[in-house]
Amino acid sequence: MRFTKKAALLPSILAGILGLIEPASAAINQQWNQDAAGLGDAQAGSAAAALDASTEFYNPAGLMYIKEQQVVAGTNLTMSTYDMSGETHYGNNSTLNEDGSGGTFAPGVFLHYAAPISDQWAFGFGVSSPFSTNTAWSDDSSAAGSATTTNMTTYDVSTDLAYAVTKKFSVGAGFDFVRVIVSDYDNVAQGNANYDTSLSGKQWNTGWHGGILYQLTDAARVGVAYHSKVDYEATGDASATDANGAVLNSTNNFVLSSTLPAYTTASVYYTINPKLALEGSVSYTQWDQAGEATYQNLPTDIGVTAETTQSYDLQNTWRTALGVHYSLTEELMLRGGFGYETSPYTDANEVYLGAPVGSSYDASAGLQYKHSKTLAFDLGWTHMFYLTQDVNTTNATSNSTTAGQFSGSNDVLGIQVRWDMV
Repeated sequence: MRFTKKAALLPSILAGILGLIEPASAAINQQWNQDAAGLGDAQAGSAAAALDASTEFYNPAGLMYIKEQQVVAGTNLTMSTYDMSGETHYGNNSTLNEDGSGGTFAPGVFLHYAAPISDQWAFGFGVSSPFSTNTAWSDDSSAAGSATTTNMTTYDVSTDLAYAVTKKFSVGAGFDFVRVIVSDYDNVAQGNANYDTSLSGKQWNTGWHGGILYQLTDAARVGVAYHSKVDYEATGDASATDANGAVLNSTNNFVLSSTLPAYTTASVYYTINPKLALEGSVSYTQWDQAGEATYQNLPTDIGVTAETTQSYDLQNTWRTALGVHYSLTEELMLRGGFGYETSPYTDANEVYLGAPVGSSYDASAGLQYKHSKTLAFDLGWTHMFYLTQDVNTTNATSNSTTAGQFSGSNDVLGIQVRWDMV
């Protein structure tokens, strides 16, 4: 089915439904999985595979490989386990040394739509969440001097166009309308004063993404995709309250400014035979663009600060992944994959426990069941093993030092439905 006015209403209707949902944050900063099928192969071929409409996010040039209108929609469920052992020492000579756990459960949703316009043009639309954080450390844990409860979600609404330059070479690009939603709660001990801070903010921001895809042979294709950085502001309310819940200071003009980093992915997808395919990816994320966050009008126990800047010496990261697809039957396909990602933190002094991202290994497995010519279901699972890392950070706001070791893991389970509108 080619692109029609009636079918064009579908993305708007589904986006409206998803717009009613404030998506819960997943458990780490950068979310590579914006579909459930890719959870099964560690996103190993994301910029080259172009197997369904999710390519509009990963590499819009791949839209030329989707021959009928198609919708992919589903959910990813993240279950994180974060542990911190050590102590926080405050300037008032108090110490917290209980081991803490900051893991959470977080559901998320995604939607991708692809529509061929002609033999040379295709359109795409999507809703995803490429960056998010959700941690919850207890107020009396050894992590409390660095962070307690932290939530940040990006809600990316994208529109794309793809163009077939030749039969083998296609290009694509799209705009990203990024909704940044932040909320934070911290228990602060400064001098002899103890108080809680809470804040929330949201704002729409813009970016872009694009890619190229080349069919080397009938069996192999390569792709490169780029997502731009997004400078964002989130505005909202913030307050500081004492131990009894009385408001000490508050504002409705709180502003958080920072940057979501740009990243680039190069992938290859190779079909060995009708049953077996291999894929691989290398990704590079420019975390040095996101090493600073500025807070304006942040309440404390003694007033509202005009501007506070939090800086981290972040380093750019690499991620590599290998995956395999094997078709047992015409209806059932199995997936598997492995990945490794380096840490954006340069040393123990830079680790922020509100977003404790570190070096990690990923193991993935999944399957696809084709129910009919027009309907398929995918189930994917990824387990992320975070390498143990030292923590030795100072928080000027709480006048504290947190030292110890962080370890953790993530399990992400996803399910999606693919509808081919033949």
